Amino acid sequence: MQNFITPEREAAILGHTGMKRYGKPNELVGAVLWMFSDAAGFVTGAEIAVDGGFNCDDNLISILTKIPCVQLLLQADQKD
Repeated sequence: MQNFITPEREAAILGHTGMKRYGKPNELVGAVLWMFSDAAGFVTGAEIAVDGGFNCDDNLISILTKIPCVQLLLQADQKD
């Protein structure tokens, strides 16, 4: 199987992603379970971006990463 993501492309993707890493399968489970639960029974046509901040504006990311509680979450995530 050929890898279509070159190291340069991977660096560009991760550089644009707020979390600066790929997501882990266990990080998607919560959104999927919620969508199939009764708690989402009145939700129609919604998109839930579970993308580590890929769709966030770069200015928003720079603002968010200055918030102390976000900094703590990012530091804790890097320890995993």
